[in-house]
Amino acid sequence: MAYETKTNYCCKNLENYNNRRKRKVVQILDGQVVKVFESLASVADDGFDYSNVAKCCRELRATAGGYQWKYID
Repeated sequence: MAYETKTNYCCKNLENYNNRRKRKVVQILDGQVVKVFESLASVADDGFDYSNVAKCCRELRATAGGYQWKYID
């Protein structure tokens, strides 16, 4: 068995980094669920602005990217 050296210690690359704070996020259009995301980070990976979506989830904004966003508890 070969030994693998992991040298990229960026937080995003570490397994289970900050999983305690992950909350699922639902994308809503016209009252219908479009997609459920595992976290705000995965929303950002799909090209949406992280901070605006977070503000929608905290009810500080009505929409972001043309969609409503809510946390799933």
